[in-house]
Amino acid sequence: MSEIRLPFSALIPFFPPMRLTRDADEDRDFQESLREHGIRRPLLVRPHPIHEGKFEVVDGNRRLAHGQIVGLEDAPCEIRKMSDEEAFTVALILNVQRSNVPSIGIGNWLQLMQMKFGYSQEKLAEKVGKSQSWVSRHLKLVESKIEETNS
Repeated sequence: MSEIRLPFSALIPFFPPMRLTRDADEDRDFQESLREHGIRRPLLVRPHPIHEGKFEVVDGNRRLAHGQIVGLEDAPCEIRKMSDEEAFTVALILNVQRSNVPSIGIGNWLQLMQMKFGYSQEKLAEKVGKSQSWVSRHLKLVESKIEETNS
């Protein structure tokens, strides 16, 4: 796998975002780092399944968004061919490995994968390398949030 620089105009964020909330101080620090050092770790992208000549950012959406804010024009990218199922799984695994991704965001993503691919909790646990109870806890967070919103 080789690294290539792609212009931001060729990159489309993966949807939906895993991070639903932002921390202004953390964002400011991240932007300052990008201004000073640029994007150091390549974005993981795949050829966009619909838009020819464009790439979907599977991992690195935060770097993409903040890079645009600070005026960068391109980013180092690793291009991989992936199906939708592979892209969703890789995005979930990489975000689960980060400590600063909110549990509700992970829960939303797990729920989305259940709906999109028909996965059981056991299959999700297998895909992510976690226990079924871990998956269940994250899905319950989403259910609780929905109930709270509807009350």
